[in-house]
Amino acid sequence: MDLDQVFIDEFGALSMDIQASDLQGRIQMFFRLIKQRVTLEELAETFGVKNQDIDAALENFRVLGVVEETEEDGQPVFIFKGYPEEMKEIVDLFPERKKRLETSVKTLEQQVEKAQEEGQNVDKHVAVLKDVKKDFGIS
Repeated sequence: MDLDQVFIDEFGALSMDIQASDLQGRIQMFFRLIKQRVTLEELAETFGVKNQDIDAALENFRVLGVVEETEEDGQPVFIFKGYPEEMKEIVDLFPERKKRLETSVKTLEQQVEKAQEEGQNVDKHVAVLKDVKKDFGIS
């Protein structure tokens, strides 16, 4: 089982459910699990979409300060900075979305347990779930 892909897919489905776009959730997990510094081109190639689609999906990340955007060799580069403390308050404004997020976290916790039972190293995934809970005020 590719646990990174399970996380990316679950957060993609969550994002599709609450925002009608899977890219934001998929990108969030990519940053958290795979690479915290990435070019626009790399993200577009990874998810098989156009640069414009990635750029649009990253708009909320920019507004919230979740990513820092720089430029290297004429290409946009995004650096994951994490979620601000205010994110918990924002999540609390949307109880149905928070409930859906909690369900996704529980689903991923079950997948992590299963992977651990299979002998996989799940330290990174446990840490990501801990960060997600902290960032979004999930208990």
